[in-house]
Amino acid sequence: MTQAGVLVTRGLATRRLPWGNVDEFGTAVVLVGVVAFLVTLHRSRESRRPGLFVADPQL
Repeated sequence: MTQAGVLVTRGLATRRLPWGNVDEFGTAVVLVGVVAFLVTLHRSRESRRPGLFVADPQL
């Protein structure tokens, strides 16, 4: 959960929500995608196809 650590430390350092620029917003979007994928994977272990969609923005 590197994205979560980045968002928390960036928010603490700037004393605001870390959505002020494109890099911070992109990190937040990737974090939401990873969490959504993990919830989907936990509910149905047969559904691994969205993994490529989640991994692609991180490359």
